[in-house]
Amino acid sequence: MLDKLIRFSWVPCALILGSWNGFTQNSETLIWDWNVSETNGVPDGFRNSRTGYEGKKGVWEIIETDTPAPVFYQEITSELPLQKGRAIQQTSFSSQPNRFPILLFEDKTFGDFKFVTRFQLNGGGFEQMAGVIFRVQDDQNYYIVRASGPGSNLAFYRFIDGLPTEPVLTAEAEFEKNQWYTLSIETLGPQITVRLDGKKILPLITDTTFAQGKIGLWTKADSISSFAETRIDFEPEVNRFEGALQWAMDQNRKIKDARIVALPNTRSRYQVEQKQEDTDGESSVSSLLKVMASTREEEIGQPATEFEKRCLDENTSFTAKKQKPRRWVFLAPLHDNNGEAFAVLRVEMKRGFGLSKSVSLAQALGLAKEIEAKAGLW
Repeated sequence: MLDKLIRFSWVPCALILGSWNGFTQNSETLIWDWNVSETNGVPDGFRNSRTGYEGKKGVWEIIETDTPAPVFYQEITSELPLQKGRAIQQTSFSSQPNRFPILLFEDKTFGDFKFVTRFQLNGGGFEQMAGVIFRVQDDQNYYIVRASGPGSNLAFYRFIDGLPTEPVLTAEAEFEKNQWYTLSIETLGPQITVRLDGKKILPLITDTTFAQGKIGLWTKADSISSFAETRIDFEPEVNRFEGALQWAMDQNRKIKDARIVALPNTRSRYQVEQKQEDTDGESSVSSLLKVMASTREEEIGQPATEFEKRCLDENTSFTAKKQKPRRWVFLAPLHDNNGEAFAVLRVEMKRGFGLSKSVSLAQALGLAKEIEAKAGLW
């Protein structure tokens, strides 16, 4: 099976052999290879920024150092011979505890992916931390997995509005200064798996706050941390709703028209609900619903109808009779793995002999359940 190897603007695109389990033939691979970067500072495609409301941005520099063999060629283990190479390092000092320098990869948004990088903790008087941020919505909202030398632990948590939030999942782990470690993160819908040096170190995480986003590197306060070559295997962005709708049409030929309305993929229900609280109800989840897939192409992008909004808000199915043409109309909420309604399926089915309301309704609800099973990891 062939995957795509992309080294961004540094070298031309090439093909590689092999893929990671769970990814399709269309999966792609990105390599952040600092050895071929043409700059000693922030590389093309990345943006230097910070999380929190203290201090200045970090200083990211590409340095010459002894690095492990590239993750592209070797198994995931820290017990590898070192070789002369290059890494990217955050080098600036700050004693401010809520200053979090980040280096954000801006060129792509990722949903499901497998990420692996080498990192080491090089210094810091107040903190010695290094982390990876993912499903980044903006500089202040994302997931993070970070290593702490003084704390002797690896942790997963969320940043919301620039501050870390509960729950925080931690595992004991010793990190020595100037020692390379391998961190891998795998996402599949709301499920997140974290490994350190190839070993699963945290329990399986399920969190629906962010569905997709960007990826970046992270440090804290005065931490001096380095990252060597990084690999990301991922599924190319597609309109997942279109695939689900086409599958539904193939399963039931009695469907004449159908569509799915949902939040745009870049928005999280959590963010919308927080905004609603902050603005005294001026915004709502349902007000942002749009047609994400439809058998009628001209409908895509249009706002949801009031009945579709009610279907989501009330988590209730609706039925109606259509005279011209003679059809049953059904609206059913679609649920994620946590049982939360996040989208609405609307189908029109033919009316006629043997196609009573109860029969058609049962078929429509069964179809919704099948779509949830197929797309439950969105």
